[in-house]
Amino acid sequence: MTVPLEKFVCPVSHNCPQNCTCIKRPSDLSFSVSCQPGTYLHLPKLLPDPDEPPPRKGKFHLNFSASNIQTLEFRPYLHQTRRIDVSCSKLHSIPHEVWRLLSKMDHVDLSGNQLTILPTFLGSESITFRWLALHENPLRCNCEDIWIRGWLKSIGQGLFAPCCGSLVRCGYPSVLQNKSIFQLKDEDFCPENEVVHIVEVCGPNSSAIFSSAHTFFPCENFCHARLYFFLKTRLPGMHIGYFLYLSSVHHKCEHVHRVSEKNIHSYYRL
Repeated sequence: MTVPLEKFVCPVSHNCPQNCTCIKRPSDLSFSVSCQPGTYLHLPKLLPDPDEPPPRKGKFHLNFSASNIQTLEFRPYLHQTRRIDVSCSKLHSIPHEVWRLLSKMDHVDLSGNQLTILPTFLGSESITFRWLALHENPLRCNCEDIWIRGWLKSIGQGLFAPCCGSLVRCGYPSVLQNKSIFQLKDEDFCPENEVVHIVEVCGPNSSAIFSSAHTFFPCENFCHARLYFFLKTRLPGMHIGYFLYLSSVHHKCEHVHRVSEKNIHSYYRL
């Protein structure tokens, strides 16, 4: 009697995380780790050796769907992972080094989470995926995120689209909520002359101000002025520009600041 190779499965208990099932399948060299929903806040720190039992060169298939994981932290075994499913969890943060590892996997399911901001290097470095599910995440669709549309298109058929479900959609701002990113125009991402209000202003004992755009400005740069507002607009050659205007000035000094992602350029009007 001949038994097909795909019928062979090897349950593994050594170093298998609690509330998980670990199975090595010689037919495709996969090492499946499947954990019960709601049992993990973080990825396990240790998994079994995927090369044991033989044959060697096993690759992990990780199933942590419906978990309580909020941050997809780096683990050395991600280098040996072929597939990962963290769908329908509480994921809102993925470090850059983990994004790079995910892009090398055959199957990555991040759908149904709380991801809002994608790192810009995904687009600038043309990082792509063989298979990626990203739907049902409340992605931010501000002017800074206009690159996401082109990046998602570049993935092509590697981006999974559920036949009867939602595509990759915006979570905020509210005017774009639930709209497909693929259907947005440049002006939808970046409406001209959008006013961004200050929520805290400098006072005599304050060291900084913060805006609703989550931008930080040291108070000493602003001549002790007290009232501010932002005018957000598109600039030639730039996706976005923040212009900070002072409505109350000291020593006839009025600053207009243009803010980029990495630096602050100051301009003066006397």
